[in-house]
Amino acid sequence: MRCTSRCAPSAPRLEALEPRALPSTDLIGPTPVPTSDVADRLFVRFAPDTPDSVIQADLAAVGGRVLQSYPDGPDLVTVSSGAARAAAVGRLERDRAVLYAEPDIAVQAKAAAVYPNNPYFGVEWVLSNANGVSIDAPQAWGVTTGNPATIVAVLDTGIDLSNPAFAGRIWTNPDPSGSDGYPGDVHGWNFVSNTPDVQDDDGHGTHVSGILGATGNNGYGVAGVDWNAQIMPVKVLDASGNGTTDEVVSGIYYAVEHGARVINASWGGGPFSQALDDAIQFAAIHNVVFVTAAGNDGTNSDNVPSYPGSYRLPNEITVAAVDSSGNLASFSDYGPHTVDLAAPGVGIWSTIPGSFAEYSGTSMATPFVSGVVSLLAGIHPDSSATQLVQQVLATTKPLPGLSGKTITGGMVDAAQAVGVPGTGLAVANPTSPTPHIPPATTHVVAHHPAKLPVSPPKKKPVVKPVVRHPVVIPHTKPLQRHSQAAPSRVPVA
Repeated sequence: MRCTSRCAPSAPRLEALEPRALPSTDLIGPTPVPTSDVADRLFVRFAPDTPDSVIQADLAAVGGRVLQSYPDGPDLVTVSSGAARAAAVGRLERDRAVLYAEPDIAVQAKAAAVYPNNPYFGVEWVLSNANGVSIDAPQAWGVTTGNPATIVAVLDTGIDLSNPAFAGRIWTNPDPSGSDGYPGDVHGWNFVSNTPDVQDDDGHGTHVSGILGATGNNGYGVAGVDWNAQIMPVKVLDASGNGTTDEVVSGIYYAVEHGARVINASWGGGPFSQALDDAIQFAAIHNVVFVTAAGNDGTNSDNVPSYPGSYRLPNEITVAAVDSSGNLASFSDYGPHTVDLAAPGVGIWSTIPGSFAEYSGTSMATPFVSGVVSLLAGIHPDSSATQLVQQVLATTKPLPGLSGKTITGGMVDAAQAVGVPGTGLAVANPTSPTPHIPPATTHVVAHHPAKLPVSPPKKKPVVKPVVRHPVVIPHTKPLQRHSQAAPSRVPVA
């Protein structure tokens, strides 16, 4: 929510967050698999002074033949098949004349880091930063830049449909006939006006979408985290950044039933809502990851719950914000038991309609996590939402400034999430052009002290079937998202 003055404490807010994940080892990446030309080979090293007759007898017993002998080292031996090799390794390891026996394994060159030619990449400190406080995006892009089959729904103020940063990337409904209850929804649905018009009339949704998915290496503007995923704009906030519970609940059901794999919710606030809880659980049943903001009140969510981040569902990641020094942002909510991880959320450059701007907030931190989840989902399309969340959480980069502030004590790391060991230091691209950008103004995040009731003991929610028409829920207090006043802007490059 953007507030230029102190908002009334009674008004719930929609706040920016970033995704979380729990530990998992099955998504780290495939272990080396022997290719056909090495599947029948093994290394065997015999003890010094072993008679040739013993060596020949041992090799004959496993059907082995020496291909090459290494000085003061092993023999490279071939057998009839991979199955025979496994048996040979087991037998030779038990031979007292053998120092070791091990299979020959195919190896691959480590993917080189990828640095895009986007002219503003040089100011996107969050992607690659010499002090190590970054998500290590170039290293992750050496593995994957995203999968066009992955759909990420951005529930926000809409998107700038004609922005070159999203050319060919905005989701298109294969059947906008209205058979789903949303006639003419070519690129998504506007639950504020109940029309198919998803053009951004505020800028917040376009900024969030740019962080998550602005196309990289296209010579234009900024680079997002995922360069290939489809972006599904679902408008649930109006031109002032306000929304209602029924609009966001309807948006979640729409995104799930239209194929989204990830939902970015850079908003928050308001009391506990069972309807919203049910909607996120509906997403979980359909393996959709829900990434949401921790909030911009600077409070401990363990003591003062902030929804939807405090629902603590297995498919949900709640995101705090850090600055370029790795410290928790002064405005960011936190919680050692309720906030999963952090992502950069201070001084973030991204797209807005017709230009670029620098915003701060947990709203900006959240799409960095959503983008990482999207990259991971693209290379592991059959993984469950819980597995994706666990992988992201298990591969965070520890930061001293987050110790005792989040569950993981770290920030999201794209490279480690997709299987590249973290470098600790992101190497700046020596050839990356430095854009001419006017000095950034200081943006103060409007803080709105939340006096939210502690949620009642939750009953097991009843998950509703797929809703083919907008869900109608009595409006409660208006929901809003946090944003910054007077962002810095630059003309379109």
